[in-house]
Amino acid sequence: MKYKFGKEQRVVNQKDFNEIFTGKNKRFHGRYITLVYKKCIEDESRVRAGVVSPKRIFRRAVDRNRAKRLLREAFRMLQHNLKAGDYILISRSYILKAKSQDVVDDLKKIVSKVGLFKDSDDIK
Repeated sequence: MKYKFGKEQRVVNQKDFNEIFTGKNKRFHGRYITLVYKKCIEDESRVRAGVVSPKRIFRRAVDRNRAKRLLREAFRMLQHNLKAGDYILISRSYILKAKSQDVVDDLKKIVSKVGLFKDSDDIK
């Protein structure tokens, strides 16, 4: 199992972002992450993610880039265990004080609470 995060696993165009944000998709909040999920109907195996670090919260580009790196890494580690769909990960201000493993654990907690893991078993 490869833990890559290439172009085919990313939500990249503005049309897809707008569709996910403006649709009837719920937001789920954790300590470091806000997750927006849209179920994928046409392809049962496609898992894609978009990463957002708002300039309103992170003024410096260095901070925005670190937040996005942490979010991408958390998604990359869990992508094989997630149900098909489009995920938007929005960083919250506390993420800059967190370690990478803390962000991964926060994403696991959100996903298990919402029930977006493939199996009903909790992933370690």
